[in-house]
Amino acid sequence: MLKNLVLIGFSFIAGCFVSMYFLTSFEVDIYKKDARLDVSNKHSYEYLQSNFTTSKEVYICKGPRSKRYHYKKSCRGLKPCSTDIFEVSMSKAKELGRTLCGWED
Repeated sequence: MLKNLVLIGFSFIAGCFVSMYFLTSFEVDIYKKDARLDVSNKHSYEYLQSNFTTSKEVYICKGPRSKRYHYKKSCRGLKPCSTDIFEVSMSKAKELGRTLCGWED
């Protein structure tokens, strides 16, 4: 019985490592397929991080002409903001009709 439990535990741990390997390989394949992305480019890593995360917080300006959301509070697209900058969920930003800032994609 104990031998079976040890074997099951080992199989689970080995499966986790294999899953992590394939997930990493998948991310590298995404880099290779998209011509805009470069594996060594920090912006590419942020692009992957932000586009493959489901519950991401983003930043918006609530000014009267604001139309975009931003991944970073320091994004240059937020410089002309006439109001405070607010952190909201990506789903809320999209609900408000915001689209991704051109400096971010």
